[in-house]
Amino acid sequence: MSDDAAAPEAAPEAAPEAAPEAAPEAAPEAAPEAAPEAAAAPPDPWTRFARALRRRALAQSTLAGICRDAEKSESDDAEGEGEGEDRTFLKMPELSVIAFNIHKLKVNVEGTVDMWQRLMHEMAEHNVVVLTEVPASEQAYEQRVLWFASVLNTLSKTDDDPAPWTHCVSEPSNAVSVVEALPKGERSPRAGGNKEVHVVFAKRPITIAKHWTWTETPAKGPLDWAPLTAQLDVKHVRSIPEDTLLLTVVHMPPSSRQRQRDMQLTAVLASYGARARDVYKFPMTTKGAKDARTPRAVHMLAGDFNCWPGATKDNKEDGEELYGLKAGGWAPPVFGALAATGSGNKAYDNIIVDAESWEIVEKAAYEGACELERTVHTLRFPSRPGQKGISDHYPVSVTVRDRVLVQ
Repeated sequence: MSDDAAAPEAAPEAAPEAAPEAAPEAAPEAAPEAAPEAAAAPPDPWTRFARALRRRALAQSTLAGICRDAEKSESDDAEGEGEGEDRTFLKMPELSVIAFNIHKLKVNVEGTVDMWQRLMHEMAEHNVVVLTEVPASEQAYEQRVLWFASVLNTLSKTDDDPAPWTHCVSEPSNAVSVVEALPKGERSPRAGGNKEVHVVFAKRPITIAKHWTWTETPAKGPLDWAPLTAQLDVKHVRSIPEDTLLLTVVHMPPSSRQRQRDMQLTAVLASYGARARDVYKFPMTTKGAKDARTPRAVHMLAGDFNCWPGATKDNKEDGEELYGLKAGGWAPPVFGALAATGSGNKAYDNIIVDAESWEIVEKAAYEGACELERTVHTLRFPSRPGQKGISDHYPVSVTVRDRVLVQ
């Protein structure tokens, strides 16, 4: 009996250790795991719909918070003796331009609501706002650009002017515009990638008279991100040398495409004078305006240059310019080479003014006729890649404010 019982016990032990355990392990390692990854790419329509609702709710939540803050501010102001009478300081006429690479204008990212509230309050303090890297789709325009405009108006409205901000938008363009200029048969499959626009917002009394998109230069051809030029009426500021400001928004190719960046920036700086004279009808210099018998304007470039535009060979102060800034009639950049303007600690974002105008403004500021402020708005919230935030760039601004003059 003991020998007969030994055999049945040995058989069950051998069975589980042999094939049954090896088979389940081999099966999952083969095809079953690879298949779900390939099939999981496109979400179903209901998932996309739910995500869209979520993004819209986040944007509306941000706007609601800003509206509450604005109403509280109005309520606090109303506690004074009367409208405007509780202001301790006289607000002098000014031109304040702030430029920001806003990294797709993602107003609907969870965890950034309070960041947007703080940012928009700062933006509304200026009277010209410049945005680069804004998605060009119709949906993005409706959900992001118009949202941005509505927030600015909410923060700046008065009883006499409920919507003091206006804006203009460039034609869509992107980093493969050079490729798109080739015959269709020679184009890369990358052509037709995600396009972007530049946007300029202006607050009354500043108004936008005209705007143009600069798609190519005569010598070097298409520009990857086509600059936007806006003609602004700034005659309310005494310290601005002319009644008109021609503001051009730029976004140059990244440092990873250094050859294209250098070529396009050099072409823009060199050919701008002729374009200003022939297309915009506002020569850069007093002599040019006199010869053409037309008014002169102040000329400004603002945005993301993806380099320091005043760079020289070997970084020598008196060295040969890399991009021809002085030769093109421009003053040195408003922000020097040591001013980091983003999380990578690079001097990429800047503002440049034509040499004649900048000399007049700096002289007026030195003599006390106006205030001249140059500010890099270093973001306090996360701005490094991989962290939640609004952008990996910092806004930069320049402000010219009149002073009361002695009699």
